[in-house]
Amino acid sequence: MPWQIDGTFLRVTNNTSEEGADRLWQQDLSASIKIIASRHDFHDHDIAGGIEACLNTSGYNKMLANLDMDGWTIVNLDPATGLSDVPVYGQLAGSMDWEFDTGRSCGYWTGTGT
Repeated sequence: MPWQIDGTFLRVTNNTSEEGADRLWQQDLSASIKIIASRHDFHDHDIAGGIEACLNTSGYNKMLANLDMDGWTIVNLDPATGLSDVPVYGQLAGSMDWEFDTGRSCGYWTGTGT
């Protein structure tokens, strides 16, 4: 798989001694290796696997792990309309209060409106 644990995408061929971002076909040329379908097919399938592992912006696939936002925020989120939707801040601000129940040693939300 071309995706590395540090988030980089590394192209490889079916010869495990050859890998790198921009040298794969240059290494073949230097070694006088002609175009070989199996090497190109392996490389193309490796790239296809990397693309397939990306989150599709049209919703054709789904996330398989938490998304690290690196401090960025989510923008342009539509207001929630269903029970399983994530509400936007404006739908919650001022409508809910946090209260702590000392008798049960827990907190709970109380709300007004919908």
